[in-house]
Amino acid sequence: MRPSTAPGWPRDKRTSDAVALRVLQVGERAKKVSAGTLLGIPDVPWKRVKGMRDWIAHDYGRVDPAVLEQVVTTHLPSLITAVRTAVGR
Repeated sequence: MRPSTAPGWPRDKRTSDAVALRVLQVGERAKKVSAGTLLGIPDVPWKRVKGMRDWIAHDYGRVDPAVLEQVVTTHLPSLITAVRTAVGR
């Protein structure tokens, strides 16, 4: 079951931690992609994606589960769609 469809996942510490790690990994991978490639996917706020990674990595004890839930349910689906469209999937 995907976290965005599992009721109450932000309140479950283990699930919330796992989701935070995955969001961190998305930001980490975005940091390794060339600026030119990222410019080719303009619908994604890459600076914010990378910033989310930094927030989780450097201030982990203060990650707000409500913010994490909003990122996963509201922003992540459009990021996935934009990247899949750009790479032809």
